[in-house]
Amino acid sequence: MGDGSSALRQAKELESLAAPPDSRALVRDLGRTIRAEVGAASAGRAEEALSYLEGVKGEVPLELIRLPYFSGEHARYLRSVLLHQTGRNEESLRFL
Repeated sequence: MGDGSSALRQAKELESLAAPPDSRALVRDLGRTIRAEVGAASAGRAEEALSYLEGVKGEVPLELIRLPYFSGEHARYLRSVLLHQTGRNEESLRFL
């Protein structure tokens, strides 16, 4: 929401939380998505942002899958936008 340094600090805090085994991937993915968007994409570093998103696999506990915050939709959309920015349009379309 306009405060990138705070968002990156919160991503670091999020990634350091002790999460239950079935939620660890989700916590990791949320942190990576924040780093990709706020830390790299907003600074025009699309390739770096894509590297953060490479490890995002969309592993979401079943009870959270319907909640848009946890569904991984934003990471997929962001990946599509970044791929388009780097001229990888066919790959971009797969994520849409």
